[in-house]
Order: sequence, then C-alpha cells, then structure tokens
Amino acid sequence: EKILDTGGGILNALKYFNESFLCINPDTIWNLNYLKELKKMESNFFINKKKCYLLVVHKERSFDKNLNGDFNLKNEIITRKKHQDLKYIYTGLQIINPEVFLNISNKVFSVNKIWNKLIEKNELHGFESKINFLHVSTLDVYKKLNIK
Repeated sequence: EKILDTGGGILNALKYFNESFLCINPDTIWNLNYLKELKKMESNFFINKKKCYLLVVHKERSFDKNLNGDFNLKNEIITRKKHQDLKYIYTGLQIINPEVFLNISNKVFSVNKIWNKLIEKNELHGFESKINFLHVSTLDVYKKLNIK
C-alpha cells in the first residue's frame, strides 16, 4: 500500500528470511559478464564476513556521462565525504547481511541510511566492476542505448 524505498522494502522482506542475500536494482542492464564478478564478490563476502558489499564501477565506465559518483573506493573500503570528488557509481547490485537492519525502527527509508552507518565504521565494502556500466537513468538514455 505504501512505497517503502529500498531500505524499507528490504526490512519488510526480512520477515520471511534471515540469511545474507543479493539485492539487484532493475534499472541497470545486466548481462552474463557480471556472473564472474558476482561469484568473486560472493566468495569474498562470506570468507571475510562482510556486512554489506556493493558492486561499484568507476564513473569513466558509465554510458551516461551525466551520472555523478556515489562513493570513493580504496582497498575495498567505501567512503563518501561531502565536497569530495566521488569517482565510483553504485551499479545496483549488493550482497547484504540482514544484521545491518537490526535496531532500525523506520518503515520507510533509503538504503543510504544503512550505508552511511557502515561508512562511519569503515564497514561498507565495495568490489570494482570492470564492465562498462549501462544504467537506464532517463528515457533519453534508454533511447540512446537503443534497447530492443
């Protein structure tokens, strides 16, 4: 009945399971080339007991040159500071341990709330994709991508 935003939607879904999971946004053009990166992410996520692991791409690899960066990345640690040149874009794929949603009382919230808490503790991790990023951000971009 109510749009919950990504964070609220995930929190609502956690009523049905309590295991780490993959969250994929539908506005990225995904292809089989991402499987190799996803498998590396999955292995690294579980071996190193990460809490949240985002697939990010350097903004130079973005088809849509109007997209600003979301984060910076160094040694797989994601940072984000105001007034900083952010060089990495979130692709829309992440692996999440449900424990990061503990003590969240909001029903409607952006997943950025979770990410910001993890960034404060240097616990938000990123894996750099080497695949050119095709994100359907606007109708104009969709038309330029010539998707059939």
